Amino acid sequence: MGVMAAGKKSFVLYHDIRTPLELLTDEQRGKLFIALLNYSEYGELPDFDGELLMAFAFIRTSLDRDAEAWAEKRAKRAEAGRSGGLAKAANASSSKQNVANLAVPVPVSVSVPVPVNVNTPNTSVGRETADKPPRASRFTPPTVDEVRAYCQERGNSVDPERFVDFYASKGWLVGKTRMKDWRAAVRSWERSDSQQKAQDKDRIRSYDADESFV
Repeated sequence: MGVMAAGKKSFVLYHDIRTPLELLTDEQRGKLFIALLNYSEYGELPDFDGELLMAFAFIRTSLDRDAEAWAEKRAKRAEAGRSGGLAKAANASSSKQNVANLAVPVPVSVSVPVPVNVNTPNTSVGRETADKPPRASRFTPPTVDEVRAYCQERGNSVDPERFVDFYASKGWLVGKTRMKDWRAAVRSWERSDSQQKAQDKDRIRSYDADESFV
C-alpha cells in the first residue's frame, strides 16, 4: 500500500518484531520507530541499509496488511451507512404516505335551495306565532263603578272616586311606571287605610288615658 489508509491514526506493533529489534542498538531502534511513524502517517520511506533496512521492511509488511484491512472494513461500514440511510428515508416516506392514506375526508355540506310553492300556506309561521308567549294585555283605566264594585267585594272603605281621581291626575302612573293592575293598587290603599285607622285608635286611647289623670 505504501502509506497508511487515510483517516487511520494508529498502527499496531506485534511481538514477532522482537527478533529483528534484538539485532539493533538502542539508537537504531529509536531511528526505526521514528521511521515507522513517518511511514504510517506520511508514507515516507527511510534511507536505511543493513540491519535497519531489514527490520523496517519486516515491520512494514504488517503495517501495510493492517492498513488494507482497515480501509476495507471502513468502506464496508460506509456502504452499510448509506444503505441504512436510504432505507430510513424510504421508511419515513412510507410512514408519511400511510398517515396520508389514513386521513378521513371530511364531508362538505352543500346548501341546495328548495323551491317554495307560493300557493301552499306557510304553516311554520303559524307554529312560530303559537310558540311565542302571549303579550301582556294593555292596561285600561277602570271606571268609578268598577272600582266601587271591587271595593264592595272586598268590604273595604276605599273611596272609589278619590282613587280614580288620584291616579287619573298622575296619568295612571305608579311612580314613573305605567300602572299594570289597578286592583293591586286598590288593595294597597286598603292596607294603608287599615294602618291609618289602627294608628288613630292608638292615639285616641293614649289621649283618653292622659285625660283620666287630670
